[in-house]
Amino acid sequence: MQYTDPERSQILTKEMREHADGLIDERRAHPDGDDMLSLLIRAELDGEPLTHEDLLGFFTILLLAGIDNSTKFLATTFWRLAWDIDLRRRLVAQPGLLPSAIDELLRYYGPAMVGRKVTQKVTIGDVTMHPGQFAMMWLAVNNRDRKAFPYPDTLIPERSPNRHLSLGHGIHRCLGLHLIRLEATVVLTETLRRIPMFELDPDEEPEWTKGQVSGFDKVPIVFPPGEPLSVPEG
Repeated sequence: MQYTDPERSQILTKEMREHADGLIDERRAHPDGDDMLSLLIRAELDGEPLTHEDLLGFFTILLLAGIDNSTKFLATTFWRLAWDIDLRRRLVAQPGLLPSAIDELLRYYGPAMVGRKVTQKVTIGDVTMHPGQFAMMWLAVNNRDRKAFPYPDTLIPERSPNRHLSLGHGIHRCLGLHLIRLEATVVLTETLRRIPMFELDPDEEPEWTKGQVSGFDKVPIVFPPGEPLSVPEG
């Protein structure tokens, strides 16, 4: 509903802001924690603590990366592994290949487009943009640039170097990129260890969501039953 209902989106955004405000106030009152928000509250920029708006920005970026970008990327990755048997077998047999494979999957299926607000009149090519307008950068196109990536339309899990622009670059790189890499590493390591064989469910269709953050929302898979893992007591 929130994807297509602006009024509902406003309500959810307000709830998120109120939740973030409460967390920031609570962490300011007890700033000795080792969580990310506590670390940011204790941090300084040019000798000054971060403002409340700065902290809200970090909160929003990490929330979007940890939920929206990550879930879209992981779902799309599982969709690929469900039918790309050779790739899945390689990752099962060579878990050390995961870090470079995740970066290549990010290049190939980057979940987000980056937007910027135009602050001064500028002409790029034959397009003139004016202050106040917004420009959306379709990073997926950059990530298929033949001058930067040999065989750009082929997913090469050991590709190196891999200077993809998924989630930005340089000082404008999204903080959440590191979170996505970490989450993907944990999820894929454990899933491929416990469920090395799976495929797309022939009776259900995957569902794709388009937009600034795009990817699969739903990827039904099936896999053969196995022995349950023993759970240590205590």
